[in-house]
Amino acid sequence: MRTPRTSSRTGRARAIAVAVGATAALAAAVVAAPTASAAAPARTTGTLSCGWINIGLPGSYWSYNNEYAGQVEQEYNTCNGNVMAHWQWASGYQSNHPNASVYITAQGADGHYVNGSGGTPSKDVFTWARNIHDSNPDEWYATAYVSDGCGRYAYGTDHNYADGGSLWGPYDVHC
Repeated sequence: MRTPRTSSRTGRARAIAVAVGATAALAAAVVAAPTASAAAPARTTGTLSCGWINIGLPGSYWSYNNEYAGQVEQEYNTCNGNVMAHWQWASGYQSNHPNASVYITAQGADGHYVNGSGGTPSKDVFTWARNIHDSNPDEWYATAYVSDGCGRYAYGTDHNYADGGSLWGPYDVHC
């Protein structure tokens, strides 16, 4: 069966009516969209982005003569539930102490840990990663010990992964 042909004037009128209807529907959707202050609906499809994020507050380390050496912080991988410690040297300390080194740990509440170490040639030093559930309870914190003779550790915030809270810290070092 053939579809009857319409005049070009009727076709144009129909196209205009469809366009006006689509524009009105789009405008209604924009007006009904939640504002930045409104809660977003739960996401039910697709994948959320994930990766390493900083957790809690870092512990800072001041060496002798109040020279800032850097800071240690805990990082968490939102993809797989791993934790690690990250140290970042202060640029001035790197320049002034080319042979300095740091020893860092991500420490669980029950004694489980991962460690790492590195010198000033690298801006960043990381530990290996470990799953947060390897510690019972699921509490972790980061520590740093700089090879300057001070003999003290800086601590980042102790983070409780069971409830998302911070239990203590951070503790800064001033030699």
